[in-house]
Amino acid sequence: MNDTKAAFREKVKQSGLEYTYILCGLFAEYLGGFAFDVKNKTAKFYADGSTELAVISLPDIGKYTAESLKIEESRNATIRVAGSRFSLNEILEKFEEATGSKWKVVVDKEVKHRFQNKIEPIPSPMDLYIAIVLERASFETIDNDKFSFSPRPLTDNIDVIVQQAAV
Repeated sequence: MNDTKAAFREKVKQSGLEYTYILCGLFAEYLGGFAFDVKNKTAKFYADGSTELAVISLPDIGKYTAESLKIEESRNATIRVAGSRFSLNEILEKFEEATGSKWKVVVDKEVKHRFQNKIEPIPSPMDLYIAIVLERASFETIDNDKFSFSPRPLTDNIDVIVQQAAV
């Protein structure tokens, strides 16, 4: 967690306001722009393919947020929710199944090192952002069992991303 976010959380805690921090991983709807290029059938990994991601759909995070208001354990606490947890390789397999194509995989685990040390080719700030997010995109435990619904399967989101890319 960065210093700004930590300072904000501390101010909220000191304010006496009731709060809930919801950690949810990556939004599944953004996978197509994040590391999986459907049009070019290319995946760009900034971490090992076995890196696990917590992924959630936007409608599901809305449901978790609304339902958290009814859950006593979420008061003045942090909850962690995920629609699913898959490795980068497993997500790639789902994209390949949805497109009926074998994809090219580009691995760039040195993006942070190159960015910080200005080594050519210097990656873009977006590449650096994605690499940092991938480092922190999973949770050891999740609190889905406290909620009354099951999240959407990741394949639903992948199908939509593939359909949108075909337009």
